[in-house]
Amino acid sequence: MDVSPQLVASQKSLYSIGSMSSASPSKKGAKQTRLQLPEEAAVNGISDSERSATSWTASVARDDSDDSIMGEVQERMVRLDVAMENVKSSFSGGTSKSLRSPTLKTWATEASGLSDVKTPRRRPCKIPFCLALVGTVCAGALLACVLMFSPLAVFAHQLHDATLRLYHKSTARQQELIDHLTAAAADASHSNVLHIISSMIQSTVIEPPDRAIETLWGTVRTMKRAIPGWNGTDSEERMMLSHRSLLELLDQKRSDVYSFQGAADYLYVGFKDDEFAGASVHCTDDSCRTGHMDVLWYDAPGGKVSNLSMWTVDLKEEAPKYLSDVVAFKPTERPWYTIQSDLTKQAQDGVHISLRRVWSELYLFVDGALGLTRTAPMADCKNYSCMTGVVGSDVTLPIVSKGCEAAWADFQKMLEGSTYSFQIDASNSGVFIVNHRSEISQVQEGILVGASDVSALQSGAFVRADNSTNKLVQQTSAAILQRFGTWNSLELQEEEQLFNFSLSQSGKMGPCKESGERQSDLDCMRVGTLSVRLDNFTSWLVVLVSPNAAFNSLAWSTEAALTIEAKEMRETLSQLDSALSMSAGVAFGLTTLFTLMVGSVLGTTVSSALHRLSLLLRRLGELDFTHEPIGDALRGGSRSRFRDVSDLQDAFCRLSRGIESFSRFVPEAVVRNILRGDERANRLHVSRRQVTIMFSDIKDFTSISESLCPRNLIFVLTSYLAVMSRIVESFEGVVAEILGDGLLVYWNTPLEVEDHAVKACLAALAMKQALGPLNRSLSDLGLPHLEVRIGLNTGDVLSGTFGSDKKMKFGCMGDPVNLASRLEGLCKVYGVGIVCSSMTHEHLQDSFICRKLDVVQVKGRKEPVLIYEVMGCMSDETSSGDEVPDIDDAGSESSIQHKPPMRKCNSKASEGEAVFKSALEALENSRQSLREFPGFDRLVQQQKQQKMGQRKTNSSRSSTPITAAKALSLAVEDSESLREHARQFEVALEAYQAAQFREAVQSAEALLVRYPADSAATRLLKMARAAEGKDAAHGSSHWTGISVMTDK
Repeated sequence: MDVSPQLVASQKSLYSIGSMSSASPSKKGAKQTRLQLPEEAAVNGISDSERSATSWTASVARDDSDDSIMGEVQERMVRLDVAMENVKSSFSGGTSKSLRSPTLKTWATEASGLSDVKTPRRRPCKIPFCLALVGTVCAGALLACVLMFSPLAVFAHQLHDATLRLYHKSTARQQELIDHLTAAAADASHSNVLHIISSMIQSTVIEPPDRAIETLWGTVRTMKRAIPGWNGTDSEERMMLSHRSLLELLDQKRSDVYSFQGAADYLYVGFKDDEFAGASVHCTDDSCRTGHMDVLWYDAPGGKVSNLSMWTVDLKEEAPKYLSDVVAFKPTERPWYTIQSDLTKQAQDGVHISLRRVWSELYLFVDGALGLTRTAPMADCKNYSCMTGVVGSDVTLPIVSKGCEAAWADFQKMLEGSTYSFQIDASNSGVFIVNHRSEISQVQEGILVGASDVSALQSGAFVRADNSTNKLVQQTSAAILQRFGTWNSLELQEEEQLFNFSLSQSGKMGPCKESGERQSDLDCMRVGTLSVRLDNFTSWLVVLVSPNAAFNSLAWSTEAALTIEAKEMRETLSQLDSALSMSAGVAFGLTTLFTLMVGSVLGTTVSSALHRLSLLLRRLGELDFTHEPIGDALRGGSRSRFRDVSDLQDAFCRLSRGIESFSRFVPEAVVRNILRGDERANRLHVSRRQVTIMFSDIKDFTSISESLCPRNLIFVLTSYLAVMSRIVESFEGVVAEILGDGLLVYWNTPLEVEDHAVKACLAALAMKQALGPLNRSLSDLGLPHLEVRIGLNTGDVLSGTFGSDKKMKFGCMGDPVNLASRLEGLCKVYGVGIVCSSMTHEHLQDSFICRKLDVVQVKGRKEPVLIYEVMGCMSDETSSGDEVPDIDDAGSESSIQHKPPMRKCNSKASEGEAVFKSALEALENSRQSLREFPGFDRLVQQQKQQKMGQRKTNSSRSSTPITAAKALSLAVEDSESLREHARQFEVALEAYQAAQFREAVQSAEALLVRYPADSAATRLLKMARAAEGKDAAHGSSHWTGISVMTDK
């Protein structure tokens, strides 16, 4: 037969495609294959249109980064279709027109579909049917009324607006006048308080020291004129000066006007040779007229080392009592003396300075008090050239705070009166005084001198106003500095200042006007300042701060009255509008009432049925079959009486039943992804992921099936599969296939499952435990007992949808799946129930009791694998506080029995308890579902008859039924016994694998003495004895310890 060159080239192309598909190329290689596709197509005689379609299809398939494996498969399928087309063309002589194969079209169509899916679509606007119907009817009626009554409504609206406009203009003018009067009242009140405090400073701080100094200086002048040579420096002269100072201070303290004018606290004289004499009087209460006073006088002899002696004076006794000494007291170095010394030096330097009284800087007194001193020079020549000493009188700062507190209290009472009715406290209002000008010591500018709230001051230390602990004082000071720049600003010195600032904006100067609401007005503060001049060098700034809204209560009441009048006017105008609109409303109501009722009934009827159908569709999309069946929800009265809606409900019921049945054949997660419109669920898609696989079947099922009739066989198999399926699903497993009497179960696919290997082992143990009550139930029906064999393996597989463009299925592919199947077969070889691989065992940590069974090489696999038997959970005894249902006969309801002590795995979620409960719950749920099985009621009746016969024959004996919980507790071995069992077996196995056959035989025999039913130990003993004989004959030089399996 003559073969054309095209056929040879096509065969080579097919061969190259087959060789490429046998391996998994890397991404780089795959990219090179896609780039070479057009060149190979040209060699094989592909047309340009096929070349472009093929290249585009492969490119789309390969551009999907999530489906790199399936993209490679699709590309190769395209190449195979192209090669087959060349073969067909060569046999037809090349004259027929080249046609693309259906497979090529399918792959291209799928790629095109993928591209379309990725294109975003604009979602249309959706309107409820009932709303659309009712809205249309109402819109028609409204349009008719608008056309009839709109001219009259326009006229009424114009009249209404004109009246309100005139009224608002009038009230606005009144409001402006009220605001002006309120602001004037606030300013006047602030100014009055500031001047009161200014008078207080004059009478309590400035005048008393001046009077005291004048008295003592007059005494000195008089004594000098009366007694020649008298200078006041010797001891008796100093005592006389101290006594005169004390009399002056007592006179001021006891004066009737003391509470209004104040008094000096200290009066003394200091000489240039450091002699010192003076006195102090401090009252222990607010008024000194009660006689409770602390009286001291002071004396210092002067000299190089001068001691200040302090004497306490009891006014009822004549002589003072010595109190204490202050070592090294030098009056000439004190601040009150140095200020006059500085003026003397200036006079000596040629500066013309007349004698003057000046205030010292603020300083700390010898006794720890804070204050300042009024000083006067002692010079008989009327200038500083003959100054012999300084007369001083001290004022302590607490008297300033008392004056501020008294003035603020009067201000508070005024605001709380009936005129304003406004409450203020220390948090939103206060009075404080700042040393704002001090030419003697400029560093003391800004020092807080006194405050109505004494917490703003600090005992024994000076505090700057802008650093005060009192937040209101601090914020107000910051606002003053922000507005005027410095404390000694000329604006502050020359005239009284009034301004506003905002608390919430940290003293920011800005629009801070009354808003008409009390809460917002409290944020706006009104500040008034007044400078009080102590002398030519020192000035104090009096500050009053209060809420700007404090004086607005009268304005608010007036505004409220105006608001009521405006409301009454609006109501009057509204009544006119209502009269006009009444006719429109009546017309609108009459014309739309009937249509609205009809539209509402129709819309509600249809929309309620559609809304119900929408809810059921959402449930169906989530495969939510936990409530009543979706089909039953639309039966009876729920059906619509409209034919179109009823047909839609019928179609939905059929769809629901179909999807519910479909979810029983395919894992629910896969069905749910299909219903949600997942792209990958509707096409071939695989991904590599780690999965735990379980294979299980029934031991000796062939013999069991031969001994049962078909009906009983189906009943037994259905009961078994119903229980086991519910158990694995309760542990998040996915039943992929039912293999006759067995199950193929996956964990961690298609959904992520945390600790999937642990949950697979828990499910296996639950399946073993559930056989106890299940076998008891089967034995009551005269059916054989069942035993299960389970194989578990964990590994990386290809998981997803496999198949062709016509048929697909969900599953996993890879060596771990085959190994899991082989492990299930090894259960029969070793006589155990659960076998897992070392890969699964690595994920279990210490949660389970496992023993090494062997190192085996299963059929069809070159690499040996270490296998384990899962014997149970690591258990802790717990109290039996819960109750579990007892599985009674197949037709009766479950009774409640106390469960035995639970055993739980050593993990966070108490998996052992979950194993126990899952087994019982799955069994009970399966028994309820078996009521639909044909012949189930007849079997139950037979069981009841058998029990009645047993009661008649054994009526003389009373027996206690074994509950399901008790049966399970009897089946669970002690964890210590299981660990010891596993340890002894592993000792024998390690000896066997190490070619120490004699030790292996001895260990296995000792194990069988304690556990004679251990099939794995029996097998190990046989292998050890056989290997011992071979070792004696041939030696153990080639011994590996690996068991090679020849059967599946």
